[in-house]
Amino acid sequence: MKSLRSSVMLLLDQHTPSILLIPAIESCGYLCEKTQWTQLHGIARHSPGILLIAQLEIQQPQLRDIIKHTESANHAVVVMLERAHDSVIHSLVDAETSLLHVGLLPYERMSFLLKLAVARHELRLRRQQQVKELQVQMQDMKLVSRAKGKLMHQQGITETRAHATMQKLAMARGQTLGELAQAILAS
Repeated sequence: MKSLRSSVMLLLDQHTPSILLIPAIESCGYLCEKTQWTQLHGIARHSPGILLIAQLEIQQPQLRDIIKHTESANHAVVVMLERAHDSVIHSLVDAETSLLHVGLLPYERMSFLLKLAVARHELRLRRQQQVKELQVQMQDMKLVSRAKGKLMHQQGITETRAHATMQKLAMARGQTLGELAQAILAS
């Protein structure tokens, strides 16, 4: 059985032939499975390695569905269109689609494009994780600042002294400054 990472879920319109596309994908070592637009929301639970959407062009309702799916997807999303207006291109780029290709389907370059899509998706996930970590750090900094203010007010000490006291106490308790700050503010 192939791993989830090596699978491609293929979503086509009625005009895009799969007769050449599926062999091109499978020749890259991916297991390829076709699906319908009505199944788009269920794909998130299936978690393919890559969702590849191949169309002549995209309509507004489909564009909204793709953008919504891309924003919550835990897999790479590749969109291949034969034609696209600038507004569609900008919308898909803004949504951080893993890969957008406009023009004739590049069967001979499929391996490179799929690898690129996975790499860009992994980069997107790393950036999202970094943002979350920075948000936690910022929240901790706010809590530490408030906790220092409380200590300064209660004990009549300077900010430097309050910070040093919090550092010593956090180390003694095996806590982060953020965790200690929460405890100080809760008391």
